[in-house]
Amino acid sequence: MSRLFVIAWPFLALTVLSLSSCPPVGGPGDPQIEITEVPAWGSSGQLRGRVLHVVPCDYRVAVYIYVEDAGGWWTKPTFVEPLTPINDDGTWSAAVVTGGIDQTATKLAAFLLPKKNGAYLLGGTATLPDAIFARAVAHTGVMRTQQTTERLLFFSGREWRVKRAAAPVGPGPNLFSDGLDNVWLDRAGRLHLRIGNEGGVFRCAEVISLESFGYGAYVFHLDSAVDALDLNAVLGLFTWSDEAAYNHREIDIEFARWGDPLLENAQYVVQPYDRAGNMFRFEIGPDLPTAHGFTWRRTFIEFSSVRGVEFVAPDEEDLLALWRYTGPDIPAPGGENARMNLWLINGTPPTDGQAVEVVIRRFERLP
Repeated sequence: MSRLFVIAWPFLALTVLSLSSCPPVGGPGDPQIEITEVPAWGSSGQLRGRVLHVVPCDYRVAVYIYVEDAGGWWTKPTFVEPLTPINDDGTWSAAVVTGGIDQTATKLAAFLLPKKNGAYLLGGTATLPDAIFARAVAHTGVMRTQQTTERLLFFSGREWRVKRAAAPVGPGPNLFSDGLDNVWLDRAGRLHLRIGNEGGVFRCAEVISLESFGYGAYVFHLDSAVDALDLNAVLGLFTWSDEAAYNHREIDIEFARWGDPLLENAQYVVQPYDRAGNMFRFEIGPDLPTAHGFTWRRTFIEFSSVRGVEFVAPDEEDLLALWRYTGPDIPAPGGENARMNLWLINGTPPTDGQAVEVVIRRFERLP
């Protein structure tokens, strides 16, 4: 195999002239990349992963690490060799400790690039530029501390951690998976949440924003018809704080019939849900797409659902539901995160025994 390197700062364009071919891995599907092994914080081990649904020799992996005390995101392994080749079986590995204090990186990201696309070089930037996402066909990440490692998802221009629980936890209680079969992005950048059956055991899905947004508007754009959800499934779009103050600062939009086919399938809730006046129930039909959100202020929380994508000023005929809450349980901001989850009531399997999936087009946080 021969290679021709062409450098044009700040990009490194890579052209590969190949005399051989390699078979596709993973069968048909949207290109995917995952991290399978993360070096322990403080160590100098390799970051390892695999790709799916692509021909490996037609792609490369661009790896970046985030070191807070070094200014942010950095290209790895080096500026001279910023792209990692992929083995014929779809696996790859990259050195992520090549100098400085790399071993203290708290976030690591991997982008799957067609070989015609060069790597975008980063030398200490606070955020990952949009240009990197535009060049890639798939991406993934992890966040780590000295004690834990969690999957990191980049969705709607924000960072989200993916919930994992091998023992039953709330809501439900349920098991939660951070695998590609439960939480993934498609080629259009849409988020898929899936309740999947793994060997007779159903595992649910949840993503949690790293940011805490406080007062403002939270908008969730859906590309799934919520009226088709299984009777035992719940789609939650909400805020939550692990601290108990203000009822965990929980503000909910939930789609579920709670096991009762005669019950309306949507509700707005300000916790505690069982206080009179803290819940508004309504019916959502098969409309697509839809947008659902709430505006949280000091003196009120206003919820609305609309047909289409124009949430802020929809046409009157597109307004599906509207409710303003001015009761005593409006929380004060403080450490809450935006969350999206898909789970089973009391951990009870879907009524038809099949997987449940929803597609979220994007999330917006409006000031």
